[in-house]
Amino acid sequence: MPHGQTEFATCKSCSDGNKATQLGLTAENTLSFDNVYTDAAGIYRVLMAPATAGPKSMIFQVNVGAPEALRVGGGSSSQPASITVPIRLQVGYNSIVFGNSAAPAPDLDRIEVLGSSFAPESGPKAYEAELAQWAGGQTVFQCPLCSGGALVGTLIQVTENGLTFSDIEVPTSAVYELEIDYVANGQHSLALKINDGNDVQVDLNGSSATLPGQRGCSRVLEGWKKHNGRQKP
Repeated sequence: MPHGQTEFATCKSCSDGNKATQLGLTAENTLSFDNVYTDAAGIYRVLMAPATAGPKSMIFQVNVGAPEALRVGGGSSSQPASITVPIRLQVGYNSIVFGNSAAPAPDLDRIEVLGSSFAPESGPKAYEAELAQWAGGQTVFQCPLCSGGALVGTLIQVTENGLTFSDIEVPTSAVYELEIDYVANGQHSLALKINDGNDVQVDLNGSSATLPGQRGCSRVLEGWKKHNGRQKP
């Protein structure tokens, strides 16, 4: 079902001759599939068929889970691609919502749950800064090279400014490798706080205001906890 300005348009190469278009740019422009049915809970292979001329990012949310970003590319908005994504579904009916509140999302032809076989557990899971909880004067900027097509900027060195990722789930308490994707032109640092622990300074170096860099750090995580990041110039 389309919401906001999202609508269906003719697409000769699409599965039923139509596709959903005008997804993204605002939180209202979404497409929801509310009748995705499975006989058993587990991780399934879900085929997605986006159509785009050039790279774009699609944000999707399954039931009440954390939103996830899917970066896709293509040579034509009239020719759907095919991407298979492992998704955890509950028994019975599931809802999957597609959009992107911060940037244009690709058009979408269809999705399909591939049979009843379970897929293996997915690898690293990404959490988008523009979907986190903000405190202070942050601003979202479009960023074509970033994973969700956007980044959060204007993080300045005051206590009130920060981003909280409150929906990070891990299967067991252990040391995990965290990857921080950032954009920095010069030397910066951020304070990383996990649950009720102390702030840990993470130094970041970059040479571009548009190309993301990566910084890894090992930290202990527990299930259903959150961490807090504050960037210092």
